[in-house]
Amino acid sequence: MKNLIPLFLLLIILNSCDKDSQELFNLIEQSENTDSNNSELDTDNDGVTDEDENKDGTDPTNADSDNDGVSDGEEKTDSTNPLIPDTDNDGVNDGDEKIDGTDPNNEDTDNDGITDGEEKANKTNPLIVDTDGDGVIDGTELINSTDPLSNCSFLLASQTVDTSETWNNLDCDADGIINIDEVNAGTNPLIADEAEVKSPLLGTWVLVSATIDNGTATTVVNNQTYPLEYTANSTNENSTATFTENPNTIISTGEYTTVINFSFLGTDYTETITSESPLSSGDWSLENDTLKLDANDTVNGTYRVISLTDETLVIQTEVNRIVTTGGVDLDTKGTLVITLAKQ
Repeated sequence: MKNLIPLFLLLIILNSCDKDSQELFNLIEQSENTDSNNSELDTDNDGVTDEDENKDGTDPTNADSDNDGVSDGEEKTDSTNPLIPDTDNDGVNDGDEKIDGTDPNNEDTDNDGITDGEEKANKTNPLIVDTDGDGVIDGTELINSTDPLSNCSFLLASQTVDTSETWNNLDCDADGIINIDEVNAGTNPLIADEAEVKSPLLGTWVLVSATIDNGTATTVVNNQTYPLEYTANSTNENSTATFTENPNTIISTGEYTTVINFSFLGTDYTETITSESPLSSGDWSLENDTLKLDANDTVNGTYRVISLTDETLVIQTEVNRIVTTGGVDLDTKGTLVITLAKQ
């Protein structure tokens, strides 16, 4: 009996030792059917050792702990979460994303504004920003309430990517002219030619001049109001305005310099001011000889059309604004005449 007690204690000690330094308690290893004698043991053969699986919190006896169709080892390589079936929370589990070719770490693989899960539900292609090839990305089509699966359901103004060869050769308005030929001709591929009324205003215009002749102004010095006259002429014109339709929008870019000449208390002044385009970006409408813009930070948004041809646009508007020049605040009034040439 005296010999049995030391032997029994020795067996307990030997059984409690973790001979392979896995940092796993033997009782846990035994309950998980792992071998405490091998630190490189991979019981479920998923490419991750039992030791690492226990550190990661994954199941060393299940090659796919989260049952998403991707083994724990693959998830470790892919940097996806082996404990969450849908790492990027886009509605598609990691295994299906690998099958589909989408990125399980990016909820919107093609960056078109729609998650991979939504694309799967909508039957759009999560790998192509413009599924139907009409030049409008899928996310924008949903915003516009157009069909991202229909080549001829789109807003012309929303085309921001290259159209597909298939779309180019379609004839969306059934007028006998394929889409790409209509685009090259500047006509609308959604409206049959016989129904189109193409305004000569459409297109890109380059600023030629912006002038004010015989302008008047007042300024106050020592509580006394002084009237004066001035002229303003543009120079260094580097500004364009592009008019499109359906919807009617104008996009203005660039800037120009205005040279202002005036006399005050017997002294002649010449000042220069650099300004953005004299026309603002926004919506436009043209009725008879009246051109209206939705907003303009520089001048009034209503213009009278003096001349509109295929080559030249001349418009005028009344201005009334405060201009600080030569250290003097001028309350200016005048008729601004803007001349543009078709690019």
